Amino acid sequence: MTTTIDQTLLKTIKGVQVEYFGSVPDWYTDELQLFIENWIYESDSIVVESWRIEQEIEADPEISNAEAQRRAVVELGHLKFLETLENDSPDYDCVMVSPIS
Repeated sequence: MTTTIDQTLLKTIKGVQVEYFGSVPDWYTDELQLFIENWIYESDSIVVESWRIEQEIEADPEISNAEAQRRAVVELGHLKFLETLENDSPDYDCVMVSPIS
């Protein structure tokens, strides 16, 4: 199953916060943030697998369904960004993204 996230919810994402531990090139965090924000803002809607939303709620049962959807969208954006890279460095596994709302 999938959930379609429309502009109403996408507009509540004011930006993307990128956090990391370990060694990550500066360009990576800047490019990642820009990529996800552009991908979200240029989309009319984004289709997310429902299990991603459920996973966010399981990780933090205190959040609302809307917040779980925002987090799932940003995580999906991170995966889309990784698909654009030519190399798959293990350093990138230590990067976490979250929506600013």
